[in-house]
Amino acid sequence: MEKLMLSVRGEEQVVKDAWEEARQRRDEEEIEEEDEEEDMEWLRGRTVLLLGDSLDRYHLLHLCQFLSSTTPSSPLHPVPWPHSKPEDFITIYSPTKTPTLYPSTLIDLEHTLAEQTRKGREYGSPQSRPWVCRVDKWDFEVVWGFLNGLDDGETTPGLEGYRGMGEGEEGGIRSGREEGKRGLELDLVGEEGTWGEKAKGMPFGDRAFFPIECVKTSRNAHFRQSKRRRTLELTDASFSFLRSFVWLGWDRSEHFNPPLSSEDRLKQMMLPLLKNLGRGGARKVDLVEVGVGAWDLGMFRTQDTLSIKAHLGPDLSKNSTLVNSHGKHLTSLPLSSPRLAWYSSRLHTLLDLLATTFPPKHPNTPRVSVRTMPVPPQHYQFPWILFESRVLQIEEATKRVVEEVNEESGGGERSDHVGGKRTGGVRGEVVRFSEWAEAVRGSREFLDHIHPGPVPASWLWADMMLYELRKVVTAIE
Repeated sequence: MEKLMLSVRGEEQVVKDAWEEARQRRDEEEIEEEDEEEDMEWLRGRTVLLLGDSLDRYHLLHLCQFLSSTTPSSPLHPVPWPHSKPEDFITIYSPTKTPTLYPSTLIDLEHTLAEQTRKGREYGSPQSRPWVCRVDKWDFEVVWGFLNGLDDGETTPGLEGYRGMGEGEEGGIRSGREEGKRGLELDLVGEEGTWGEKAKGMPFGDRAFFPIECVKTSRNAHFRQSKRRRTLELTDASFSFLRSFVWLGWDRSEHFNPPLSSEDRLKQMMLPLLKNLGRGGARKVDLVEVGVGAWDLGMFRTQDTLSIKAHLGPDLSKNSTLVNSHGKHLTSLPLSSPRLAWYSSRLHTLLDLLATTFPPKHPNTPRVSVRTMPVPPQHYQFPWILFESRVLQIEEATKRVVEEVNEESGGGERSDHVGGKRTGGVRGEVVRFSEWAEAVRGSREFLDHIHPGPVPASWLWADMMLYELRKVVTAIE
């Protein structure tokens, strides 16, 4: 492992003990001999763009804490979230705090949507606003933009069909009340549910930000029953008990702000913001990392729970113990082929855009990398658990998509800006799969049910990120 983080920090002695333990407690003479101080001028003026979820947000926050002179005690032990204010280390950009820098078209859109759907209430939470960590010594900036998974409001799958197994009425389908008494066994048949009318007044389609938005705005559902399966369908009929499950109404969601799709958030939010920050837009971004998996797995888990509630019916669905018991079993099953196909297709589209927007500058040195999520702790109770089997399915699917994108690029011509004319590009890989999640697998240092702690996860991520950045900048291993 490189010691680039120590070189950037400039206080190697502070972390000597922790580093020696990580390097099998080599003696001090060996460490000093092996780790000569590196010339870090290659870092000056560089920009890294992170696109992803709260795992990336924690990475950025921990990085800024690692590198901050105000961090008490040791850069390996930053002030834990949320006891320290993120603003003590990073800058958050929003229409209200930084109106001259936030993209003006999005400010107008948010104002319009707030009037139409939120009774004038603004989108105020910082959790999904762009965050920036700046290291003045090197004029180095890491910028994070939130992506709520691969949901695009158009192709996002609905609830899948499930078949109740066992003896009973309706050709093997027991009634919800009977299933509640005798135990519910569900067999995933991988058949997408149907949807009703599009959500009125919403510019993102009827399934946008599922389920927070679409269940609340569609509000309605009824059962279609047959001898072989029962399918949940959203229509104009009343089915209000589903709403009781949804975490928050769309108009109160702490995570949502427009636009919805990953592609639009890149083009309409992050690239204009980078230019407004003086970082030069796509041409000047040195490294891009996109984090995937957590929100899509969370969406599938929520859909499974809604299917359980729909299958049990309005009365039994109020029994949280029953719902959680069946939900835990259902979400422990592997993802269906339709879900994996949708995930792979959407990821392929996003990576194509990123590879086109940020083409390599050197052969086989992609500027774009993809991060999957590590396997989170498995001891949490439903609905907070994301099961290992599904996490690993997403990881394998992501690897396959990265291979496909690189094979299809053929080392051929790439465009060097969004919507631009294709020009002769650099031959070689255009996207890289990050092995960070695999590297921290087995670590028990988690802050909660999904977020790894600063050590070893964020420290290792930071070192790997700097290594890839140096490789992109200098074209050396």
